[in-house]
Amino acid sequence: MQKIDDLLNEDHQRYSTLSKLLRSAATQQHLTAGVRALLPTAIGRGISAVTMEGPKLRIHCDDGAIATRLRFQLPMLKERLLQLGDFAHLEQITVKVVPPA
Repeated sequence: MQKIDDLLNEDHQRYSTLSKLLRSAATQQHLTAGVRALLPTAIGRGISAVTMEGPKLRIHCDDGAIATRLRFQLPMLKERLLQLGDFAHLEQITVKVVPPA
């Protein structure tokens, strides 16, 4: 049986399922932090996750009120995101309400 340290070591099984999952989680955290930083604090706190699939950015909010406030901010947010390298190919932003479990 392999030790956890061996499984988490990036040199070991670089393309393993666990490695891909860890990279995906790190990317999602990076995107979420980047989007939160560009928004007012009250809205940013209500964002639970941000994902990017090709040119489409999806923002998950905790409740409908935050989602509504965020939708009013989308033109400004898109303009700011397009100035950043990670979002240079951004075409569409969608907002989805996902209540906490």
